[in-house]
Amino acid sequence: MNYSEIIRAIENTLCRNGFDYKKEIEDMLHMKNIELRKQGKHFSFNEHIEGLLLSLLSNQRPWGPIQTNMESIREIFYQFSKSKLLATDPDELLTVS
Repeated sequence: MNYSEIIRAIENTLCRNGFDYKKEIEDMLHMKNIELRKQGKHFSFNEHIEGLLLSLLSNQRPWGPIQTNMESIREIFYQFSKSKLLATDPDELLTVS
């Protein structure tokens, strides 16, 4: 079996199980940002902080719960504000509940 056949088999299995992987990919914020960068968007420092923190939070975890809790995540990390994050005691970020 070659790679193309393996990929088709995986896609077919996902479809049979009702998993819309294409929608999941489209919903991923970083995939949208990749397209925006290709279109010439320049990201602010705070947007880079957002990308970094979201990548750390999503490492080895499903994206869905992160996306569902995005507003809370933004609050916890002060809307990814560089100045507010630098002024915050790191222990405070560790104890947010």
